[in-house]
Amino acid sequence: MSRNNNNHLKKLRKIRDKLKEECEKFNIINEEINAMHNEYQQINDNYNNYINLINEGNNHTNEITNWEYYENLFVYFGFYFFFGCVIYVISKRIPINKIIIYIFESIYKLIDFFRKTK
Repeated sequence: MSRNNNNHLKKLRKIRDKLKEECEKFNIINEEINAMHNEYQQINDNYNNYINLINEGNNHTNEITNWEYYENLFVYFGFYFFFGCVIYVISKRIPINKIIIYIFESIYKLIDFFRKTK
């Protein structure tokens, strides 16, 4: 019976040693999992930072687009105001209404001349 007990003790020691090895492996795997979790957490934090930066960039782009719209609006307003002033000054210096009346009278005389020749 003593031999049988020795065999059982040897088997139990082998099992104990095997369990000890597996526990050590489990601890190593657990440490690797924790390290990977920390890396994934850092990646997630970087991802969130990049999303915030992209959103901020989109906001700046929208602001620049709005500024461009108002800038174009003021440029066109200034353009039309300038040419309105030019037309006003020219109309005060040159009697455009007399020139237009003269052109219409000339056209009327031409039409009248062609009517009489028929």
